[in-house]
Amino acid sequence: MARNKEQTHQLITDLIIQKYGDSVILQESVLEGEVFQEKRGTSDLSTSEFMELVSEAQMFASEVFNIAIPDPNQVESIE
Repeated sequence: MARNKEQTHQLITDLIIQKYGDSVILQESVLEGEVFQEKRGTSDLSTSEFMELVSEAQMFASEVFNIAIPDPNQVESIE
């Protein structure tokens, strides 16, 4: 199945949550007295929260796919 960029982003985010029980992305919400967890978008994360997510993504890629993802400051921009 071919996936677009957004579908791939969501899939990887879901896999990271499953593997690490990610409290960075998940937040508790209450609706009509019922507590549930919902995913926050990466643009809603603070810098430190986003860096924690990047670290989890790097560990995930290393463990599952045996690939190394460099830190964002180690990559030159592609334009």
